[in-house]
Amino acid sequence: MDKVLGTWLLAMALLLAGGSNSLAGPPVSSVSPSSGAAKPAAGRPHPAATEAEKALDKVLRLSEKRYGLVAAVLGRPGGGKGDAALAGQLTTARLRQDLAGQERKAVRDNCKGRYVPGEICGLDYNPLTCAQDESDAPYGYRTTDATADRADIAYSWPGAASPSASFIMVREGEAWKLDAVRCLP
Repeated sequence: MDKVLGTWLLAMALLLAGGSNSLAGPPVSSVSPSSGAAKPAAGRPHPAATEAEKALDKVLRLSEKRYGLVAAVLGRPGGGKGDAALAGQLTTARLRQDLAGQERKAVRDNCKGRYVPGEICGLDYNPLTCAQDESDAPYGYRTTDATADRADIAYSWPGAASPSASFIMVREGEAWKLDAVRCLP
């Protein structure tokens, strides 16, 4: 009986002393109340948790639902009313210039510099999600580095073993905006 009690007490002590960390999963990023900076998260990707991750998730989800938002970010014809303004609220001018340059190069390479009805002339994927499809499942995020005004975030497609892209989010005023996208192989 003493042997069973000793084993049980040892197991409980391990759980209370630190073994519980391994059962709880990866730590979730948090925001320091004093600085507003997001702390980098260790471990596996998780649903959007920090302000920057939530702002990124909003941009990605809107880009899947609103073709005009992607068109506005790329400088492509076909955006709807308000899409350019929304693009300005969610992304930086630098990102829009970079992606519009990629779009112009694709149109130049694929269709001799002009959009041709019925042809894929520009980028043939969503350059914000780095995918052609959309997902109903939550994306995984992991902040890899952060300050009060910048967050580097890795993003994973649901069920993917490795990140699909890395992003830089910057704070402009009170809002987090997408500043850079790097699609990964």
